[in-house]
This record gives sequence, C-alpha cells and structure tokens, in this order.
Amino acid sequence: MSKGIITELSSVELHGSAVGLHVKGISHTIVLDDMKKSRTFLQRGMDDIVLSILTEGPGEFYQREAIKSTYTQEFKYLTQYNETNFEFLKRLDKRYGQWFYFDGMRMQFGQKKATSIKLINGSSLHSFGIQANMSAHKVSLGGYNYNGASNIRNAAACTSSGSKDSIAAIVRHNQGTVVQEELSVGAYTTNAQTNDEIQEMVKLQTSGSDANSVYYSGISYFPLGLGQVFSIINQTVEHELIVTEVTHISQVHGTIPVISRPFRQMLPPLIIQTYMYL
Repeated sequence: MSKGIITELSSVELHGSAVGLHVKGISHTIVLDDMKKSRTFLQRGMDDIVLSILTEGPGEFYQREAIKSTYTQEFKYLTQYNETNFEFLKRLDKRYGQWFYFDGMRMQFGQKKATSIKLINGSSLHSFGIQANMSAHKVSLGGYNYNGASNIRNAAACTSSGSKDSIAAIVRHNQGTVVQEELSVGAYTTNAQTNDEIQEMVKLQTSGSDANSVYYSGISYFPLGLGQVFSIINQTVEHELIVTEVTHISQVHGTIPVISRPFRQMLPPLIIQTYMYL
C-alpha cells in the first residue's frame, strides 16, 4: 500500500470511447522539495532538526518514532543554505550516514526496519537475479581546520570493512583495475573541520560505493516494503539485504524488490502510477 497526492489525471480511450482513467501521483515528500530556504540551527540535535522540518509539511506522512538517527551529537552550528528541505535532509543523511526514505506510508530517517522475513529461492522467491557493478570506490577529501588553522586531508582506495557478500568482496578487490592509483589530489569539503570528521566522511563514502556494487532482484510472494531488512536463501548461501525499490505486480499478487547491500541513505520521492478501468 502507498499513500500520496494525485498530480495528474488523463483519460484512457479504446476504439473512440473512454474506458478508464490514468492516475499519476507522488508521495507526500514532494512538499519538502517545493522552495529553497536559508536558515541556521543552533545547539540542536539531528532528530530535533529533522522533526522541526517535517512539521512544516502534512502531519500524516511522518511519525515521531520513525525519526531516530544514529548520530547523537549536538550541532553547535548548522546551516541550510539555498536548499529545499529535501535537499538539506538529503545532504545531512549522506554526510552522517543516515537512512532517509519514504516507505510508501511514512517518512523514515535514521534507522532501518528489521523483519524476520526469509525468502527461499525457488519457493517464496522467483526470477532471482544478481547484478554486479564495477566502478571506482576511491575517495580523497581535503578541508580546513579553522580552530587549528591547518589543512586536513584523508583518502582511501576502498573501504576497509565492507560487505561480507562474496560478490561484493570480488568487486571491491578488483575495482582498482578501473581507476588510477593517485589519491593526492581530491575534492574540497566544508562538511568537516577536524581530522576525525574528514576520516568519517571518507569511511562513509567508500562504504556506500561498496554497498552499491551488488544488487539482488526477484519476485517475492511475501509483502516487502522500502527499507526493510530481510534475507534470501539461495541453496546453501544466505544473503542479508535491504529493500531499495518495490514494484507491485497485481497479476501475481506479489512484489518485485530491487535490493542493495546495507548502505543506502536516501531514496527520492516515490512515484505511483495506477490504472483504473471503468
């Protein structure tokens, strides 16, 4: 089930006669992406900031208990500069490694939703597929420590503690074949002011590249929602995964989940298309 706002209606015709309506809608999260804003948050925690932003929109698309970040430190000074609320929250979740998505009914920020669902390939799961993506994992960042009046820098060719998935491990080991080894010249960031902070950014970004190196897909006969953690058992191998995309297939009364390894912080507004026949 999904909840959202109808944004478009068009007629469906057959042999010159109207036979139905094509209904197009989008999730309530679209209200977060309506206008750019600039403001400052002083001495506030992440949950407090996120909740204050979500209260500016419709109250039915979030619940306080679903906003629970794993980053617990207080921000002494944090700015939203010429960004929509959605862009600002997207930047926060990417910088601090927080999950951020709309599960079809409610906004989720901070943590995943664990379930006890286990899908067995060939039984409760069909059309099982695996997609591996070879791309650069390396990250090199530089910044400036204003308190210490010194430059800061950190870099890594890949994550040192990546996914336990065997295919992801193969991609991680071989991704160096499609990149240059040089790491001394990188990007400049204003999101880190200390060595610990820039080291954390490099760790999060390399882990994200590692997580996105393998995707699993299939048709499930159990209901699955965005952000749910579950398992697929393929013969003697068990994969622990998280749902990042779901398409409802009414003909087979199931869902098609497209799954990534655990590190996907943000999902864009969910687009829903429904056909209603008269």
